Amino acid sequence: MPSRTIGGMVEADLFLSLAALFAIFLSCGSMAMTVFLDAYDLLTLGHALVLVLWIGCGYGCLAYAKVVWAKPTVSTACSLVSLVCSPIITKEGAFLGEFRTEAIKRILLIALVGSVISNLVCFLVWPQSATTQFQTDLDRTLDSFSTLLEMLARTFLLDPDSSTTSTELKRAIDTHKSTFTTLRTSLSQAKYEVFDRRISGRTTIYDSVVAKMQHLAQGLTGMRAGCSLQSDVLRAREGGVGTADGEDGLLDEVTVLERFKERVEPSLRQVVASSKRVLHALKASAPATTTADDLEAPTSASEDLFRLQQQLEHDLTLFRREHSKAVKILYRSLPEKTLFGGDLELSLAQRETRGAPNENLFRIYHFCFNLEEWAGELLALVSIFIRLRATDEAMRRELHQARAKWGRIANVASLLAHISTDRQLDSTLTQKAEQLGRQLSRALQTPRRKHRSVFPEIIDGALSSHQVDAAELSLLGRVKLSMWHLAYHLRQPNLRFAIKTGAGAAILSAPAFVPSLRPLWLTWRGEWSLISYMVIAAPSLGQTNFLAFGRIAGTAFGAAVALAFWTAFPENAIVLPILGALFSAPCFYIAVSRPHLAATSRFVLLTFNLTCLYAFNLREIDVPIGSIAFHRSAAVIFGVAWGLIVNSYVWPFEARRELRKGLSEFFVNISHFYERIVRTYSSAGVLADDAVSLGGETSPLLRSEAEDLFSTMELELQLTLIRVSGLLSATRHEPRIKGPFPVAPYRDVLAACQSMLDSLTAIVRMTRRDAWLKVVRRDFVLPVNEQRREMVGNVILYLALLSSAVSAKTPLPPFLPPAEQARERLVAKLRDLEVVKRRLVRGGSESLLYYAYTTSMQDVIAPLDLLGAIFQRLFGIIGGTTVSDFDALFLAPSAASSQHHEDDSDSTSSHHLR
Repeated sequence: MPSRTIGGMVEADLFLSLAALFAIFLSCGSMAMTVFLDAYDLLTLGHALVLVLWIGCGYGCLAYAKVVWAKPTVSTACSLVSLVCSPIITKEGAFLGEFRTEAIKRILLIALVGSVISNLVCFLVWPQSATTQFQTDLDRTLDSFSTLLEMLARTFLLDPDSSTTSTELKRAIDTHKSTFTTLRTSLSQAKYEVFDRRISGRTTIYDSVVAKMQHLAQGLTGMRAGCSLQSDVLRAREGGVGTADGEDGLLDEVTVLERFKERVEPSLRQVVASSKRVLHALKASAPATTTADDLEAPTSASEDLFRLQQQLEHDLTLFRREHSKAVKILYRSLPEKTLFGGDLELSLAQRETRGAPNENLFRIYHFCFNLEEWAGELLALVSIFIRLRATDEAMRRELHQARAKWGRIANVASLLAHISTDRQLDSTLTQKAEQLGRQLSRALQTPRRKHRSVFPEIIDGALSSHQVDAAELSLLGRVKLSMWHLAYHLRQPNLRFAIKTGAGAAILSAPAFVPSLRPLWLTWRGEWSLISYMVIAAPSLGQTNFLAFGRIAGTAFGAAVALAFWTAFPENAIVLPILGALFSAPCFYIAVSRPHLAATSRFVLLTFNLTCLYAFNLREIDVPIGSIAFHRSAAVIFGVAWGLIVNSYVWPFEARRELRKGLSEFFVNISHFYERIVRTYSSAGVLADDAVSLGGETSPLLRSEAEDLFSTMELELQLTLIRVSGLLSATRHEPRIKGPFPVAPYRDVLAACQSMLDSLTAIVRMTRRDAWLKVVRRDFVLPVNEQRREMVGNVILYLALLSSAVSAKTPLPPFLPPAEQARERLVAKLRDLEVVKRRLVRGGSESLLYYAYTTSMQDVIAPLDLLGAIFQRLFGIIGGTTVSDFDALFLAPSAASSQHHEDDSDSTSSHHLR
């Protein structure tokens, strides 16, 4: 099947070449072994070894490759290997003890012809460039940045001209995420287009562009977290709640916001407008936007970008000065109640009301801080684009001069000018080949090797740092430890899947090597069963069930259509190919537009083509097409059924179980992420310690490495959530005797995890400021160490408790860690500090960062409380009681009786409602 882009086709060709070599190795190796053993009258042993080594181990390697790389091109290559090897190993010389190369040549020739046709169609019929697709994705991402920035700014300012609602904002963020995730895929395919001058030699710079845009995307999530005050006001408006009902709440919040807007709104709007102009200019000036032949393209784009960069720097400086001044003035002038609330008891009583008036100013400052950081990242992105554009303009001027001198043969003249000798031509082609080789080498790296986890690895229930030291053991102990390590690796899901898939393929192929069963294998085309079994093999049970249903439905539909076409036009060599082409068009459309149904559409086409082709080739033998279609369908159904049996009863890999394991891993890793944040800002010597371990020498280098570490952690946590979300989608295809899997609660769990990760991402940006180590740590961090330790400890304890509960499905205690109360005690302690009582703000507004940090922690703890409540509903509470029953145990008798009557009244009311 032709790839969508040229780069994708080149990648597929490279993987198919490797697959063809592996297929030749399996086919020739199996026949060579049987020929060798047959010379010693050990043909039966040869058949057994073929089943175990060449089918079991060989197909197990295919299954391992499919699950580890998890790429469509790799899956297609593995399908090609099974398609080539299944008929050769089970029907040709491996059984007879003869070395037959004719079948290998014939099948590989068929595969080669199909591949050549696919390449010709991809390259010649409306060719689509992966570089152009990458630029399209880049433009869409820049557009989404601009749209989201404007929506967030209007939300922050509560712009009356804007009708943005919280639902529309969430929808825009979801659209932005779906757009951004396609960037890396399109860039990886564009790297294979080594002869495209728009991408050749610039892949490293484009990697920097995508990495910087990833930072911008993370900054937008931080700004969204900084709009929590405005989100509360918007929800109140949408719900019809006015400020009259909340004089101590929303009225104070709006008052603080309005006074802040009076001073900051003009400079903020100017920064947003400049940022949008920069994003539009980046979209228009990317080197891949136009081809090198477009000589009318503007040649001053780099100067325009530089001018816009300077304008944004000026506006950002003004905004930084204005919002810093406004925060300091409001901090000194607003009454204490508006800033911090009346007293701690009132705050504790109202802690369920998000947006209590004690933190309004710092929630506003949170947004401004994130906008300032985001604009700084945008300036860095502009610098990268200026370098790209300058290089492109130099190439364009060179081509323009060649066009003026040579006319229409300028491209050939330019090529000859650069490659004046055969040696230089060989050198250029060698460079392109080396570039392709490097890209293929990187593609062949497993994701685990390419992106090693930055989080501590958990091995058999303990961290890798807490394992037994082999140096302290005896020789026998080291041998036993090595055996334990081997057994541990064999228990990993990927290896188990490969082992059981290979074993299942060997058992399914066994009748082909048993003389009494071989006629049955040949009559019913057992190789089709083997191919079908390998195609539907998937790691999780839900994925296998989905593929199995698609395989059966696609096979039945393809066979029925082939039977109908053949009956209407029997043995018609002109009409049947035309009908086949017309029939394939909607199948290809489904494969391209709905990727989750691509396998089903391929099954339809495969069955249709095989049925018609076999009927045409065997027309002289007079084999009815109904018999061919029936045998094909029966073989496929048997292979699918065998795959379901193997996947369901041999080391079943259930998506719902892996979902809980993935969530447990996420909670452990995000607790490590949070602990790392706290460790970094708690001690001035942490960066220096990291410098020694990382081999750095300068402070800027250390800061850059620390930022890269946090960025890598954020990305890995985000990828974990994406993987877990995919597992949640697969659970609906898994049968469950006790009822449907609770998808909705787990979807709420993932939303809470995403919100928590977004808030921690914003916190990272706060704690990396120089002012944090110079002023904040001295005036705010060290004086509240006791309260800070309590809050941090409760958050980490909360995450550890959630990790254990979701992994083991154990009931939770009725009293969960009081993280929010600990945070409020930290805020109360901050109010008692002398620097706070005197309203001192030393230097810029950065000294108020710790207030913004404690505010952001509310957005981290609120999802924790929500997760605790969801898990209590899913897994129960220790003692089988409810939270209200547990709280009633510690009330006075009269209060407990009143509480009991209220609970009875509530339960009666809810019963009537039902």
